Amino acid sequence: MTFFSLMVWPVEAVIRSSLMNAVIESGDKSPTEEICGALLGHRSRDTWEITKFIPLTNVSQNKIAHYIPDPNEWIKVLNKTTFLNKNAELDLIGVFHTHPNSAPIASHTDINEAGYEGIYWIYSPAFKTHGYYYWDGDEDKRQFRQIKHTIKE
Repeated sequence: MTFFSLMVWPVEAVIRSSLMNAVIESGDKSPTEEICGALLGHRSRDTWEITKFIPLTNVSQNKIAHYIPDPNEWIKVLNKTTFLNKNAELDLIGVFHTHPNSAPIASHTDINEAGYEGIYWIYSPAFKTHGYYYWDGDEDKRQFRQIKHTIKE
């Protein structure tokens, strides 16, 4: 008998155009330093819908090429709105951050420092484009997979 395992990846990220535009606008307001924030919403097997963006302060010493969400703000978001609160109405969908001067392609740093299974949305103010990636939380493989996204009106 042969056994195999199916790896379940979210098929797509879904976001309303108004929220997407607001998040992108926040990225455009910081064309020289990386910004970051939490993506919250609802997960289903095939679709992860982003319904809320919470900006987080980037406390990195090198904001031109790196982001570190303020730990106190990050814990506050997780405690109040996501899986750490049993009454939470939202799921942690992932993290948004910008690449001010480069294409929105997940860097080695992005991949190696990812901390949560989820969607990593990267936006480039310089190129006015973005990419959505999924990391399954596998610490050994550390692979991001680019995923499609759908914009809802």
